[in-house]
Amino acid sequence: MGRQELSDQQWNAIAEWVPTGMSNGRRGGRPPVNRRRGVNGLLWILSTGAPWRDLPGEYGRWQTVWRLFDQWNGCGGLARIVRSLQVACIESGQVDNDL
Repeated sequence: MGRQELSDQQWNAIAEWVPTGMSNGRRGGRPPVNRRRGVNGLLWILSTGAPWRDLPGEYGRWQTVWRLFDQWNGCGGLARIVRSLQVACIESGQVDNDL
């Protein structure tokens, strides 16, 4: 597991807010994309600042991860995850509410 990848505990904390049933954008019965792998790819991009095209293959095709990011951002999924994590961190005392 790389530095940017979610641990099992971290994934379990956000898995319910990551939209399900997201496909890779293709038709023809292809299976849905692994949500955790997509989130890990997104975290790699955000933490490195690298261009999408430089996404390592272990996270899937860059186009697929970008499409998932675009869909999750468009439906408000990423905002819900951030808000939920903020509330959980404030309630547990890990983050000062004044931040």
